[in-house]
Amino acid sequence: MSRTTEVAPGIHEVPTLLGGGIRCAHWLVLGERGALLVDTGIHGDVAEWVVPALAELGLGPEALVECVISHADLDHAGGTSELQALVPGCRIRAHRLEQPRVESWAVCRDERYGWADEHGLGLPAETIQWMEGAYGTPGPIAGDVADGDRIDLGGTTLVVVELPGHAPGLVGLWHAASRTLIAQDAIAGRGPDPANPEHVTPPQYGSVELQRRTIERIRGLDPAVLGSSHFAPMSGATLARFLDDAAAFVGELDAVVRGALGPAARTLRELHAAADAAKIGAFGRTNKLHRSRPRAHLVDLEARGEAVREQVDGRPAWREA
Repeated sequence: MSRTTEVAPGIHEVPTLLGGGIRCAHWLVLGERGALLVDTGIHGDVAEWVVPALAELGLGPEALVECVISHADLDHAGGTSELQALVPGCRIRAHRLEQPRVESWAVCRDERYGWADEHGLGLPAETIQWMEGAYGTPGPIAGDVADGDRIDLGGTTLVVVELPGHAPGLVGLWHAASRTLIAQDAIAGRGPDPANPEHVTPPQYGSVELQRRTIERIRGLDPAVLGSSHFAPMSGATLARFLDDAAAFVGELDAVVRGALGPAARTLRELHAAADAAKIGAFGRTNKLHRSRPRAHLVDLEARGEAVREQVDGRPAWREA
């Protein structure tokens, strides 16, 4: 079975499975100077997936000269220490807002996942323990990337594109010659991945405004191919529908959250139940962490003065203003 799929000349998807069943993907981009890797996955992924993929392309690990971490989630940055040990000469970078999380599991845990604790939705201790092991022990990376930065691999040039929303410093890579955008988790349609119907989760984002802006930025680029992590590469009508679904989901969830607010404050757990009842996504099949979706809308409404945050039984809760 092939380890890679070439979606454009020199641009290869490296599909993986997280936890034995959740679809993920690394990306390899080849140039005369060497190869660039997008995302390191969890600890162990570089040896299990990336090195065999390079071998299939006739390359050894030393061919990796660049690595860009799209954002500091476990399944995208957890293999960083493994890559640092295997290929010390590979330049690893991330956006400045993601870099502190990439370099430290403790920072990533507290900032990326710890928000749920005050809502009574924190992950179980055994899950956090597994995540810590899967994150490895990364050291400082080489630096940061920013919107518009050009990465010249020799005959192949990529441009960094900021695509915040899912994460504040999420970045993608744009290959203008083939109009390929490697966007990873920047957008997720309505969430379900046809390749993995047992792992259906609604789109996850932390800012409504940034998510909408990212959807429109991708529309503006008009990619011929969109590369993702949890979805197969897409183009044409499939990609157009995916973008439409992403925009529609944000609008529909916003309407549900607004409609669920009233004079009595409601907790995030209660508002998540309202979103599940509206059947705009598979909220009922998500884990506790995925209740961040209504939270983004609540924070947005609070900032606009349309919702008021209070406390109910020691938990944050919101009511209409």
